[in-house]
Amino acid sequence: MGYQPALDGLRAVSVAAVILYHAHALGAGGLGLAQGGFFGVEVFFVISGYLITTLLLEEQHRTGTVDVRQFWLRRARRLLPALFVMLGVVTVAAAIGRPDTLARLRGDLPWAVFYVSNWAQIVTDVGYFAALETPPLLRHLWSLAVEEQWYLVWPLVAAWLLRRWGGGGPAARSRRLALPVLGAAAVAMVLMAALYTPDPDRVNLVYLATFTRAGGLLLGAALAFVWRPWAWAGAGRRHLVALDAIGFGAVAGLAVTVVTLANGDAGVYRGGMALVSVLSAVAVAVVVHPGARWMGVAFAHPVLSAVGRRSYGLYLWHWPLFVLLRAGEGWGRLVLAAALTAVASEACYRFVEEPVRHGAIGRWWRAVRGVGRARGRALLTAAVPVLLLVPAGVRLAGATAPDAAQDTSSDVSFDAAAAGTGGSAATTTAPAAPAGDPATSAAPDDTAPTTLPASTTAPPPPARRLVVVGDSQAHSLVVNQPPGIEQVLAISDGSVDGCGLLQTGQLQSSRGDWTKEIAECKTWPAKWAAAARSSRAEVALVVLGAWDVFDVERPDGWYVFGTERHDAELTARLTEGIEALKATGAKVALLEVACMRPVESPQSPVPLLPERGDDRRVQHLNDLLRAAAAADPDHVTFVPGPAAWCQDPAVAEDLSFRWDGVHVYKPGAKLIFETIAAPLLEIPVGG
Repeated sequence: MGYQPALDGLRAVSVAAVILYHAHALGAGGLGLAQGGFFGVEVFFVISGYLITTLLLEEQHRTGTVDVRQFWLRRARRLLPALFVMLGVVTVAAAIGRPDTLARLRGDLPWAVFYVSNWAQIVTDVGYFAALETPPLLRHLWSLAVEEQWYLVWPLVAAWLLRRWGGGGPAARSRRLALPVLGAAAVAMVLMAALYTPDPDRVNLVYLATFTRAGGLLLGAALAFVWRPWAWAGAGRRHLVALDAIGFGAVAGLAVTVVTLANGDAGVYRGGMALVSVLSAVAVAVVVHPGARWMGVAFAHPVLSAVGRRSYGLYLWHWPLFVLLRAGEGWGRLVLAAALTAVASEACYRFVEEPVRHGAIGRWWRAVRGVGRARGRALLTAAVPVLLLVPAGVRLAGATAPDAAQDTSSDVSFDAAAAGTGGSAATTTAPAAPAGDPATSAAPDDTAPTTLPASTTAPPPPARRLVVVGDSQAHSLVVNQPPGIEQVLAISDGSVDGCGLLQTGQLQSSRGDWTKEIAECKTWPAKWAAAARSSRAEVALVVLGAWDVFDVERPDGWYVFGTERHDAELTARLTEGIEALKATGAKVALLEVACMRPVESPQSPVPLLPERGDDRRVQHLNDLLRAAAAADPDHVTFVPGPAAWCQDPAVAEDLSFRWDGVHVYKPGAKLIFETIAAPLLEIPVGG
């Protein structure tokens, strides 16, 4: 086949679509037309399936066999060095500039190194489309994991197929080999459609699982068995205008899917992804045909093919840089992140990818082993910093983010017996944190005894199963829960970071330089219900408010906070969430929204927003929550929180309680649970 620059051009267009989608997903304005840019990954899968299978077929034709071990070594040289450099650089950059990303990064690194990030996102329920205030830095590696799993398995399968059914004439052999592969591709596509439900956990599975995403890879492989036009006699002697028309039509069809389908649409899974795979296969088939001259000229353009050759690096670097630099918070940030992506990917291409592909590691190893000892020592000296970069970054990732649950510098002991547990009231303490760290400094007076009622006449009942749902405030409350609370409350996390009650539109702040697109928040009611169902929750505690105090702009006009229109929308969405939770059998508790005292924090991904500090807005939200509880007293309870959030500046403004004035840290979580544990235990459950 030789080098096909038009395939690299097709890669370039695909990676551009993915990058634009990611910028849109992070909140960059004006990129709504890229809402389906995630389909670019499927185009990559089809191209990979076609290219890899073609290489295996050509090797089998030349040598009579497929050397699987050498194939794996070539893939490792191509993929691993760039990945490890990116992981090391990003980890160090996060430790220096974005400590709020470290807790998640620390857990994601092992999955990334072993190319199983897609399954990590499935088992941890933090999928590709999850709306998070601080998205994981390695979220994008799921697709590379799927491809790497393909590279491990497919050469073995292809070698077996060639041994079993590779005899006979070329045409008959191609049909025999292509048909079972095409059938497997169809099975994967049908599985995606059959397994899909709007439940976010199920969406996570069907979008990320290897067996559902193998459809495009298998379709590309099936095409490789029957479509090698460069080897056909006379294939390139004349211009086939109809073939060009078909190819451009397929590309236009791909563009239509990108513009019209969004990640929350059922059509993505019930035929949309299969359609993209088929259109991608048609585009691939056309660009490699010598007779498709117009397609060849368009996609083999030197600029496009150069970008395509660097597409792996562009994909590796763009997402973590976008997150680290908060590219969705303004065009200036987005342009800076895009420029740094171009620089990083080019440097990686020139100094890592290309040298390694052309034997740099082998030359270095020979030099180290004695072929030119002086040169070897110099190379080893130069390589040591790079080799230390990843472990040093991993060590730095062990540093604790300001709001991470793993920090133990201000551990809170919750050794209390709650209502009906058979114990007595106990004391909670918070040892002082090192001075000078506002995120971990201890509360000024954190030794008040727990005042939960106790009983000595009955054995302790099992801990009440509680799921905490809501936005990032709910998540902070769960991860900072005080030790000992598990005796009375078995707590699970059902939060959806970045999503309050509203599901569509753009939040607007009077600050003037901040907006937030909330299109990713359409599925939070189903996510709440899934968390309640999976934890068999008896009570669901709703914790929110940080995203609900803003005006909202929608295509049908403005929803101004406090107006009848805004109230009606908040109430409708709250009712939707309550009904979703009730359907699981759980009782619903609405936690009083705390008066917020936001501060400008370098660790916070959100700037100081004046609406959050407006106690009148908070009070209005609480009035709506009380009204919702009063409307359904058999199933819904309003639970007052600590009065100190509004009445005691020494607590409300102390950053040891809430590290940014909004999200609780350990002492703040202890304060809340001491206040609400007894009321939660008093809610009648069952029946």
